[in-house]
Amino acid sequence: MLSIAYILMSFGGILTIIGLILFVKMGVQGTSSVKMFGFEFELGGSALIVFVVGVVIFLIPILDKEEFFPTKESVKLPSPIPSPIPSPITDRNIKGIWEGSYGLNNPPSTLIINKQSGTSFEGTLKTKGIEGGTVELLIQGSIDAETNQLTMREIGIISKPLNKQWFLGINQGQISSNYRQISGEGKDPQGNKYLWDFWKKNQESEEFNGFSDDTTSPLITPESKNIKGTWEGTYGLNNPPSTLIINKQSGTSFEGTLKTKGIEGGTVELLIQGSIDAETNQVTIKEVSIISKSLNERWFLGINQGQISSNYRQISGEGKDPQGNKYFWNLSKK
Repeated sequence: MLSIAYILMSFGGILTIIGLILFVKMGVQGTSSVKMFGFEFELGGSALIVFVVGVVIFLIPILDKEEFFPTKESVKLPSPIPSPIPSPITDRNIKGIWEGSYGLNNPPSTLIINKQSGTSFEGTLKTKGIEGGTVELLIQGSIDAETNQLTMREIGIISKPLNKQWFLGINQGQISSNYRQISGEGKDPQGNKYLWDFWKKNQESEEFNGFSDDTTSPLITPESKNIKGTWEGTYGLNNPPSTLIINKQSGTSFEGTLKTKGIEGGTVELLIQGSIDAETNQVTIKEVSIISKSLNERWFLGINQGQISSNYRQISGEGKDPQGNKYFWNLSKK
C-alpha cells in the first residue's frame, strides 16, 4: 500500500503545482479567488478545479493513514499451520499368531495375541521347558509407541507337565517398524536368561478398531530369494573350515545343518534354525541341538547375529555361547 500512497501524493502534488501556475498566468479572469502565502490570486474556473483536485488527491493518503501506512501492530500474520499428529499405535494390529522360538535352548514356540487395547496386549504362549515338556502361559505386555520397545510378562501358568517346574519371567525386547517381528531377552526369578524371536503369520484379513493391517513388507520367498543350498566358509573359535546346508526355507525362516570343529579339533554337527529380516537383511541363526560330535568334545549351543549380502550369496556375523565365548563366522553360497 505504500507505493499507491506515494503515487497518489505525487500525482496530487503535480496537479496542485499546475493549478498554481495557471493561477499566475491567467491573471484576472473571473470572480473566483484564493489567498496563499500572503497573495490573493484571481482564478478562472478551470484553474480552480485543477488546484482543488490536486490538493484533495494529495491529502487522501495522509487522511487515511491506517490504510496507506500500516504499522506492525495493524498487520495480521497468517495463523501457523498445526503439525500433523503422529498416528497412535492403536492403528497397528498386532493381534494374531506369532511363531518362532522362546526360552532356554530356543525351542519352537507359538505366541497368540488375542486382545489389544492401545499399547497393551494379552494372550497365550506355548513353548517347551528345559526338560522338553510343553508349557502354556498367560502373558500380558505393552509397547512404547515412541521407541517400539516391548515388555512382555508371564503372569500365569495355564498348563505344564506334572512334576515340572516353571518360573514366571519378564521379557524386554523390540518390535520391528512394520510390526511383523518381535525379539528380545527374558529373565526368570532364578536368574536364568534366555532369548526369544517371533514372526507374525500372514492372515487373509486382519482388522483392528477399524484399521486395516495393509502395511506388511514383502517377505522373502523361495522363488525370489532362494537361500537353500550349501554354504562354505569358517565358523566358531579359531575359525575352522565349516559347511552350512540349508535344506528347508519357508518365507523368511530356514532350517538346516552345520558341520564345524570344536576347540579340541573334533568334528561337530549341529541342527540350526534361522530367520532373515526382510527390511534390514539381518540374520539370526540359532543352534537348536547337537546331531553328533567327537568323543571328549564339548559344545555349548550358541546364538548368532549377522548380515546377508544384497545378492543373497554371503552371510557373516558374530556368535556367543552360554559360557560367554564369542566367535565369528563367514559363509558363502556355492
